[in-house]
Amino acid sequence: MKGFKDKKCKACKNDLPLFMFKENKDVNPDKICNKCLRTANRRKYRYSKDVASRQILAIALKAGHLIKQPCEECGQVEGVDGHHPDYDKPLDVIWLCRLHHAREHVRLRKLLAESDV
Repeated sequence: MKGFKDKKCKACKNDLPLFMFKENKDVNPDKICNKCLRTANRRKYRYSKDVASRQILAIALKAGHLIKQPCEECGQVEGVDGHHPDYDKPLDVIWLCRLHHAREHVRLRKLLAESDV
């Protein structure tokens, strides 16, 4: 474009004006244009196993194939979520209240951090 400095998108290989790119290097380290970045983010979200597992669980609950159970830690009935220990088994969940679900994720993050050391 005339009057604008151009930059080549590494994904679509088009020469585009700089305003078509996100400036934040943390958000866009690969230097791809906004359109390609949105497409990549949409694809990543749509096909991730955790998102698919949550969607399958929600459908099963709505259809009545599964019924929410009390928290396996404290027995609370209200505000219970299904925790997926394995995203390859979307209907195999551990029922946890929000507090114990959050604690489980903290525990898993600590285990992951320890395994990286």
